Amino acid sequence: MACAKALNEIYLNCLQEEATDICSLIIIEPLLSILNGGADRATQQTAAYCLKEAIKVFQMKQKTELLEYTAPRLYHLFLVNFPEMKNVF
Repeated sequence: MACAKALNEIYLNCLQEEATDICSLIIIEPLLSILNGGADRATQQTAAYCLKEAIKVFQMKQKTELLEYTAPRLYHLFLVNFPEMKNVF
């Protein structure tokens, strides 16, 4: 999707050397907010895809601090929406 590609390009060309809190504020938090916010389904699917693609870039660039920042927030998202998975995590 074009939006995921655009976000990844912004990260790679502008934010790669920035601190974790700045990158998370610009890329991760807005996407998580959309996922948690109960917006329409298409918007949530797009945000999930963008987040997935961003995580792939973080892995490729070995940005463990961004991955460590994102992981607990994703776990929380799963636990809120799928309480039966509480024992899995």
